[in-house]
Amino acid sequence: MYKDDLLLSLEKTSVLLGCSLVLSLAAIFVLSIFNLARNRIVSDRAKMEVSYGAILGLVLVFGCLAGVIGLLMGSSRTAAAGNVLPVALTFIGGLAMFLITKESSQAVNVSASVLAFSLMLLFGTVMGSYERARASEQADLKTWEIERQKWLAQREFAINAYRNSLGLKPMGDEN
Repeated sequence: MYKDDLLLSLEKTSVLLGCSLVLSLAAIFVLSIFNLARNRIVSDRAKMEVSYGAILGLVLVFGCLAGVIGLLMGSSRTAAAGNVLPVALTFIGGLAMFLITKESSQAVNVSASVLAFSLMLLFGTVMGSYERARASEQADLKTWEIERQKWLAQREFAINAYRNSLGLKPMGDEN
């Protein structure tokens, strides 16, 4: 039982990390194209340098954070969205505003981080709600199987009582 839970946790972790990495690479690709187009349009003085390592790190960190928050929020059976979502969005919005007002050259990094946070929060929430539905479905299936076994036992008891009233041997008693 514990081995299965460990494997499922490892699977969820690898999916979140993989999605964050893909999102990071996609952000770098899109920002590279944006930077290339922008640098061709503007003059040499206004050209913007983009640190792809910083973007990769920020998107990966904020993507993983949002994925975990979304997974926990989506898999929770309580009304977590009403409590967690405003806090998470306030956190990322406040951090973005702080960094942009502190240093406007970080706007690309901040926008990539906010985008990664938002997308991975959505993905994590969907993944968590899927896991909650799957667990609920498995619990319902176990309950249904127990009820089925009870019904079969009651049916067999009724058949054996009927056979006994006719003077026949019970079912399954071939001796």
